[in-house]
Amino acid sequence: MRKQIYNHIDNCNVCAETKGHTRTPAPMLNYPIPEKPWDRIHLDTLELPLSENGFKYLLVIIDYFSRFCILQPIQNKKAETIATTIFEKVICPYTTPKTIITDNGPEFNNAILAEICRIFNIKKINVHAYKPESNGVVERLNRKVITCLRTLINPHSITWDTWIPHVTCALNTQINSATGETPHYILFGEDKNLPYSLLESEPRHVYNYDDFILTRINKFKEIYQSIRDHMKQYSQDLTKQQHKRAREIKIQPGNIVMVKLHTPIGNSSKLSPKFKGPYKVIAPDSGNKFTIRNLETGDISVRHADELKQTNMNEFGEHAVIDSDVTNSIETDKTETDTNNVETGIDSAQTETSHHAADDESHDYRRKLRSHRKQVLPLICTNELSLETEFYEYIEEILNELNIDCYSFYR
Repeated sequence: MRKQIYNHIDNCNVCAETKGHTRTPAPMLNYPIPEKPWDRIHLDTLELPLSENGFKYLLVIIDYFSRFCILQPIQNKKAETIATTIFEKVICPYTTPKTIITDNGPEFNNAILAEICRIFNIKKINVHAYKPESNGVVERLNRKVITCLRTLINPHSITWDTWIPHVTCALNTQINSATGETPHYILFGEDKNLPYSLLESEPRHVYNYDDFILTRINKFKEIYQSIRDHMKQYSQDLTKQQHKRAREIKIQPGNIVMVKLHTPIGNSSKLSPKFKGPYKVIAPDSGNKFTIRNLETGDISVRHADELKQTNMNEFGEHAVIDSDVTNSIETDKTETDTNNVETGIDSAQTETSHHAADDESHDYRRKLRSHRKQVLPLICTNELSLETEFYEYIEEILNELNIDCYSFYR
């Protein structure tokens, strides 16, 4: 009885949707460290109050290597606006990035930006939905920008766009913990001249042309190598801290999982189900993600491991309850099988001849099915099947789906 109760609870779809929680975070994976500035940039948009000049959004762009940021107020998030800003503020004054990483917003996923990436041979990468930490470098910058604006203006001000140059200058001239240098120094090889710099500045060295070029080349080589070493150590420290609370991913292909529900159903988020499903894990994907299939609709999707809750359900959920009458029809003798066939609407008189002819074969099938009853019976019990040719063919289909070798089964 205890085992049956546990089995019933494990296969309860309502319990799986409303109870429990996702696993602790998966071990963090790191982006590769670029070789030089502008190899990879990260983009995002911030929605702010409508300013006097008609700006409602702020396009945030940051170079991963140097942490140099570009903040551009924009009036809308149309594809043309985003593409034009990238071209005029990044490609024209600096260079063409090798990789662009964004979220899944329509302003970043459109034909116009795709065409620009194709023309300039830029690799476009979208982070996984509901995983802003995958684009953490720009998310942290967003937080800094909001903090600066909150400090500079009052809550009722609608002139935030006029302060953006000041915020940009402050962020690009402060030492970044990930690099150990200021973004301006990494990008230009020297610190920005500010009023306080005039009091501490040293006389500039005088070079001839050849010495100047060689000196600058060697200096940038030293800077880039130093930054790569610092970022590698910084990344290892962050990973070590995150792994202290992370757990190894134990999800395997074939597992039945539930997916975290991000959009509440109904009027109350508190009373809304926490998960949806069930889903079957098809195969692992890159970056702690898995390809899964909805068992009800058959839809295929990719989800991060942090969104998945492992269950003890089988593939058939609540429908995997084995009806005792059907079990008896498979495990008992020919007389009980005939009785069950009558109950399911099959005329016993019409099938009596075929049952006598297949009696020995049916008994052999029943014996063999017992060894795989936990896998096979749930499938059989959802169909009105007779012990005729169609039944045997259906069993072979079931065995193939369960990856059970038919030859070994029949032996």
